[in-house]
Amino acid sequence: REDGDNTYSTAYMTLLMYDPLTPAYTSDGKLVNTLYLRGNTIGHLKEGGVTTQHDYNIDLLMGLTYKVPFVDGLSVSTKYSINPNITSVKRQDKKHTVYNVVRKGSHGLIFTDEVISSELSGYPATEKLEYSYNIGRSYQLNLMANYNKSFGKHGLDAVFVYERSEGDNVYTLAQRFDYPLLRRDQIWATGSSRLQGAVDGNESQNGRSSYIGRAVYNYGEKYFVNLTARYDGSMLFAPGYRWGFFPSVSASWALSKEDFFNVDFIDFLKIRSAFGNSGNDAVGGWAWSESFSNVGSYLLSSLQPMVRYGGIANKVLTWEKTREWNIGFDSKFLKGCMLNMDYYFKHNYDILDTRIVSLPISFGGSMPPENYGIVDAHGIEVELGYTGKIGKVNFGVMGNFAYSTNEVKLRDVAQNVRKVDNPNGRPTDYIKTYVATGILRTQADLDALPAGYTINGLKPRLGMLNYQDVSGPTEGVPDGIISSFDSQVLEGKHSNPPYMFGLNINADWKGLGIDLFFQGAAGVWKTRSDRAFAEATFIRNYKYFEDMWTPENPNAAYPMGVGTGTYSATSWIGSDFWIENGSYLRLQQLNLRYSLPKNITKKLRLPDDITFNLSGTNLFTITGFHAYDVTSIRPETYPIVSSYTMGINVTF
Repeated sequence: REDGDNTYSTAYMTLLMYDPLTPAYTSDGKLVNTLYLRGNTIGHLKEGGVTTQHDYNIDLLMGLTYKVPFVDGLSVSTKYSINPNITSVKRQDKKHTVYNVVRKGSHGLIFTDEVISSELSGYPATEKLEYSYNIGRSYQLNLMANYNKSFGKHGLDAVFVYERSEGDNVYTLAQRFDYPLLRRDQIWATGSSRLQGAVDGNESQNGRSSYIGRAVYNYGEKYFVNLTARYDGSMLFAPGYRWGFFPSVSASWALSKEDFFNVDFIDFLKIRSAFGNSGNDAVGGWAWSESFSNVGSYLLSSLQPMVRYGGIANKVLTWEKTREWNIGFDSKFLKGCMLNMDYYFKHNYDILDTRIVSLPISFGGSMPPENYGIVDAHGIEVELGYTGKIGKVNFGVMGNFAYSTNEVKLRDVAQNVRKVDNPNGRPTDYIKTYVATGILRTQADLDALPAGYTINGLKPRLGMLNYQDVSGPTEGVPDGIISSFDSQVLEGKHSNPPYMFGLNINADWKGLGIDLFFQGAAGVWKTRSDRAFAEATFIRNYKYFEDMWTPENPNAAYPMGVGTGTYSATSWIGSDFWIENGSYLRLQQLNLRYSLPKNITKKLRLPDDITFNLSGTNLFTITGFHAYDVTSIRPETYPIVSSYTMGINVTF
């Protein structure tokens, strides 16, 4: 059962939150009241209601092509696709019965089988039955003319396309609360008062038109020039600012086809470069239009609705743009080797952002978003491979590597902003946090701290992490306390991987084949959530509890565990202590196959082509990061699972 709660969004998260030391049932099968927000995690999953979803989709694609008989090489075509869709969801949230039992131990954490009483779980706070309907429709129309003709050594391939797409969507939500008599998933079983119901909904539209032209010219299959232009219009922007023009040009030279090129070990070499613009309209949209929202009611002589103004609109919003240049080459050499390489530079400008941080408080409002931000990026991509044969074994190896980084060139910041908070001149994924100096293990460590020393407003105590005091209200001048002024930039560390790589290996021998694909990343740093230490309703990681600071274990690897009292705040201070290298190498795909020899299939009068397949995905990962799945964003995210497939392909 997937849960719609915003805090714990999936059944996986619910189970992850459950303390394995707390029993779900008594010995005779009664659900124990575990005192968590959900009452009993297993009970919530089994008896907390059901969500049923039905999807109805139609994908229709029609096309027609006509070769113009009186113009050699010219053809015209059209394609039209339509996609109506309906999604209906019925969701029931119910309480479940839990049993209070006698609990023993100094902290009351030892649950017995002695039942005291029973009650309905506290979650959900209000039982409800919910229906939602999403009705959408979209279409796309393409009209295309293509001209492809050779004139001796000259070749021309030209295309003109008109593209138009539109869509609309209607969403309706209806809810009824409480079950006076029977908790059934039917409207008649819910409360009948108007105060026990709610409705909501919205409508949306989108549309886009594009005129696209492309012409590719080549001479003697040695020199190539590609000219492309797009003229795109989006209804997400105000009239007068909806259209953007995005041209590009590329050229390549097959150097190895020149008569003067006589390098024996190089079989093929092409040099290429490109320069062009592109646009992005996925920037939220409609910020150019004034908006209002219903924010409840106020009491005059009777309840009156209240409307809130959405803020100042910017009617000159337009496309975010990217100007890109790249240069590279493709090559084959030594009768089986290949090497492709690209270097690129991207200038992203007119990025939509707000200037609110530079406004004085006296302004009394917020500025609308503007197209002003600038971010530059560059990187390199390399492919290196070899195909060959050893005896009767055919094999191939292909590796790829990519490096990318970026730098913020222009983003609005407040006056007198601290250096650590200024993104300009830094990559978009730079890491800012405290720098830990270690655990306060002994009384001598506490005594060495200056008088009046605090850590985020708390008096230090044994077992806490301590941090570098690098600044105070005066930039760069330590003030003898740890506060937000002491956060630092971890130079050279990124929250996104700057290095990505992959490796494909395949081999065939007498009908037996194998394919392997490895994928990995390097240079990325991830946070181990210190929530593992919280003794309340948070993720449990007993590896930490086994080696955390206690008076009996002062040399522990981890600081003290904290609960829900005053000092629980220390568990939420992010620092480099919790940041680890998130580099990894994963066997993403493994395929094994065996094709029966033709002589066997012929003797047995079987189809000519019979192949047995065995495949697996995400089989293992090599990494030094073990707090949770290294490719997950957060520990709560459902991890990538391994899967295995067996099959037989038969061709008649």
